[in-house]
Amino acid sequence: MDEKIQPGKPSFSSDELTQLSSFTVEEFTPTQETDGIRGTAIQGFKVTVQVEPGMRQGAVSQNFLLPFKQLDEKGNVMPPPEESLDKRGQVIAVSTKGKIVGLLGMIGSKAEGAAGGGYLYKFGRLGKDDSLKGKAFVVLRGDDRTTTKLKIADKVVPQGVIKATLGEPKNRGTMTLFPIEIELIPGKDRIERLGTTKDDYGSIWIESDNIKITPMRIAIKFAIEGQ
Repeated sequence: MDEKIQPGKPSFSSDELTQLSSFTVEEFTPTQETDGIRGTAIQGFKVTVQVEPGMRQGAVSQNFLLPFKQLDEKGNVMPPPEESLDKRGQVIAVSTKGKIVGLLGMIGSKAEGAAGGGYLYKFGRLGKDDSLKGKAFVVLRGDDRTTTKLKIADKVVPQGVIKATLGEPKNRGTMTLFPIEIELIPGKDRIERLGTTKDDYGSIWIESDNIKITPMRIAIKFAIEGQ
């Protein structure tokens, strides 16, 4: 811009991510030696964001928002232009994408990492003679693995169709293994959750009593006949 600016309070478009983040905005003077073609700018800002534990595992796609005000030659705040967003001021918006990875994982012959984060357990299409139970291990790593307790969260989808149970933990070197049994409970109608869309899965969540460990979603891919 032709004028210097005064940055405001940074945030993300997600309130949850904003609450878990601390922001530092440091002004600097760009130079061609260190900033190349951008060295002709009259002003620059180094923005540092530190995110505390607490976000769920998976993909993150948010806008980083930095409101600002323009300054005149004397350093006084100028009124925002007419075209600025809802006349509430001007905002720099930067697309921010990433992936939250945690200390929780899953291993098993029918388990694999899911797109966007979490894990996928694949029963597939089951006939009347196929077993409706599947087994795997939830893996916990980190310094607190031997003192952390895990549980199945209440938000099971679909309710009454999927039942999950965690067994007693077993220490294996640098990780602790929690046996997990996932059971499908048929109703009177056929049920399909075969992943034709991103929401077309059953799901369970693994939670802990440790704030440092983010919850983990396990998507369940299955189709079962009615009774």
